[in-house]
Amino acid sequence: MMDRFHGKRISVARSGWYDLGMVSNEMPHAGIILPQPTRARFVTLSFICSMAFVLYLDRVCISQALKPMKEEFELTNTQTSLVLMAFTLAYGLFEIPTGSWGDRFGSRRVLTRIVLWWSAFTALTGCVWKFTYELDFGLFPLTISSLGLLIAVRFLFGAGEAGAVPNAARIIKLWFPLSERGRTQGWFQAAMHVGGTVAPVVAAWIIDSQAGWRGAFLLFGLVGVVWAAS
Repeated sequence: MMDRFHGKRISVARSGWYDLGMVSNEMPHAGIILPQPTRARFVTLSFICSMAFVLYLDRVCISQALKPMKEEFELTNTQTSLVLMAFTLAYGLFEIPTGSWGDRFGSRRVLTRIVLWWSAFTALTGCVWKFTYELDFGLFPLTISSLGLLIAVRFLFGAGEAGAVPNAARIIKLWFPLSERGRTQGWFQAAMHVGGTVAPVVAAWIIDSQAGWRGAFLLFGLVGVVWAAS
């Protein structure tokens, strides 16, 4: 629904309130009735908060898995830092592109796909095996190893997670009035950090069980798939 107010456009969000952020400070015309916010926005809040929980659950899982991974792959501290850096680098590089996808295709659709993406690469982290291949190209020998595969998987994992926060912020802007956005952001941020708090405890318990560190990544990846399917 669109209307005109002092020559500027007024939009009605799906949550049932007028977004007057781009309109002048003058009071709207007496003939315009602003509908009350509906409770649908609280369902939306639970949607993005549960996603934030899974976001940090998958992200922090590796903190408990590093020790057994270093032992199995015989990684040095420098090599381990490259694996961790791959996620951060991709996360920074893809923030803007994946955030813009929400403007183009809609945040709900984009979030579903990127959660499936990062969940797949969370699970694939646990599927990397120990190997080394030596390829002889004369003057340019090439070594392909589990280290390179780990770096690639974690890079792609970071690329997937990058779009989560920008698209969640877009949803908050569309569904919540100005008077509630600060509190809504607080709930969203709290859910992320609760996920980050729970992840090490749960991951440590899974790793100490028969599932091991690989099972932890597989189970955490499955959580994201369940979220996307809901």
